[in-house]
Amino acid sequence: MSGLDDVVLLNGFVRHETEYGDGVSIDHVDNLHLAIALHILTTKKALSPKEFRFLRGELELTQDALGDLIGVDGQTVARYEKGSTPISGPADRLIRVFFVINLMPEDQMKNLLSEMKDAIKQDELDQKEPARFRENHGKWEEAYCG
Repeated sequence: MSGLDDVVLLNGFVRHETEYGDGVSIDHVDNLHLAIALHILTTKKALSPKEFRFLRGELELTQDALGDLIGVDGQTVARYEKGSTPISGPADRLIRVFFVINLMPEDQMKNLLSEMKDAIKQDELDQKEPARFRENHGKWEEAYCG
């Protein structure tokens, strides 16, 4: 199901026989996966390789796609998931952040990710100019000059 060793279901499942042997049906599996992911996200310990792989799977990302998001190549992600390379602190934090972003409504998530990518690309140019902010009716906003 999840590939995680330390997950125990107390109820919400039915054991049954199939033509291939013993089987298990799990009620509301998408909600279960979300509950497991939220548990993983909120634990203070470093992610295990299996937890890292589980979160990537829930994000529906390939190893290469996740690598692009966190700044490593797909082979590094594969080594994280196999346990042959320790998961770096930044990679651990970034996959957690991307999972939380994934919980946002789709239009907000796409806008935020697009803005983040643009900001990273423009980083060198933006460093030459100070960040400018303007107060507008009690709300601060970035003032763009251009």
